[in-house]
Amino acid sequence: MLALAFSAAFGSLISGIVGWLDSNEPFQVRKFLQSVIAAIFSGAGAALLLQNTDTSSTNIILAFLSGAGVDNFSNRVVMNKLGKKR
Repeated sequence: MLALAFSAAFGSLISGIVGWLDSNEPFQVRKFLQSVIAAIFSGAGAALLLQNTDTSSTNIILAFLSGAGVDNFSNRVVMNKLGKKR
């Protein structure tokens, strides 16, 4: 269970880092903290939702991808809420 939570959190953090590298903008702590918060929530969600599953490689990969999806989804929500591109 803990491996799945770490995998989801890691997926969210990697998604945030790749998004920053793709943006060609200078590093901004505020934007990265949003990814850290999304990573915490995705890790906690994976720990709660996947507590009765095994830690097979397939489940670890799915947790990683779901963590990346949480980060991307949270970015979309923030962009729509603010009405501008981050």
